[in-house]
Amino acid sequence: MPEILKNKIGNPFPIPVLIIGVILALGSLLVVAESSLVAAGFVLVGLFIWTSSYGTEIDITNRKYREYTSFFGLKRGQWYGLEDMPYLAILKSRSGYTMYSRSNQSTTDLDDFYDVCLLNETHRKRVVLMRFKTNDEASKYAQNIESKLGLALTQFNPVVGEKTANRRR
Repeated sequence: MPEILKNKIGNPFPIPVLIIGVILALGSLLVVAESSLVAAGFVLVGLFIWTSSYGTEIDITNRKYREYTSFFGLKRGQWYGLEDMPYLAILKSRSGYTMYSRSNQSTTDLDDFYDVCLLNETHRKRVVLMRFKTNDEASKYAQNIESKLGLALTQFNPVVGEKTANRRR
């Protein structure tokens, strides 16, 4: 049986939409007495939002990986060989969103993350394996993956093409 590392990275919907999904799923219990068809619709929409996620899976035995999207617990994504991704790196990234009030005042929420990524030869293509809040957690995970898969942990240093180098002068 293949050994598969499952890494759930997050949800495709922002937190307010996830809360609405939970309210729809649980609120359908109140509507079920009036109309079971409407309640079933609310449950389906709420569960769709509530159970959706995305992430990566690594099949260590067959040396394959995939990025997946999951709805209702069913994962979809194509498997690729690890031969195309010989490197592993830790990259710092930032994620956030801005909310606006009716008076057009904004509130911004920014979070810094450390992503453990697979990289190709030129470092131009990357696949996020897992996301962490601290660099220490990301380093421990990267060392674990490095030993299991035999990949080289490296610094992110993309190859600059001739056209790009000429434009930067």
